[in-house]
Amino acid sequence: MSLYYREQKHICGKDYATAGYMEVDLYPVTPKQHKASRRAKKKEACTLAQQTYNDNRSKRYHVQLVNANFGKGDFSWTGTYDDDHLPAPGDTKRADMGWTNYIKRVYRWCDKNGVERPKWVAATEYTTVMVAAIITTRSSSTQRD
Repeated sequence: MSLYYREQKHICGKDYATAGYMEVDLYPVTPKQHKASRRAKKKEACTLAQQTYNDNRSKRYHVQLVNANFGKGDFSWTGTYDDDHLPAPGDTKRADMGWTNYIKRVYRWCDKNGVERPKWVAATEYTTVMVAAIITTRSSSTQRD
């Protein structure tokens, strides 16, 4: 029985020459999977092992996304709530609305002052203390000391 391997490359940059980070995955594929033309419908819920695998893949995707879009000239920012404005634990709607309103204010300020809108990635921690962390790219018209 022959075994096939599927190679998947993750280039974190525009091309091989400028990529500062790259990952390669090799997946064993059976001859039956190799010849299959369609993906079968999902029949049952994921196992705990599959859920763990999916969680690890999503964390890895986040690392690749950040490495592909941000570099040494960029910076990170972490915002927290004070005790008076802290949303209730599990109130994800209010936390998401707070982030949306904040980024809208940043965009309005950029448009008003002729500054390019920043690129950002947000990760919000929904626990007893809510924290939103972003990484922003320096625009061409922004000066840093």
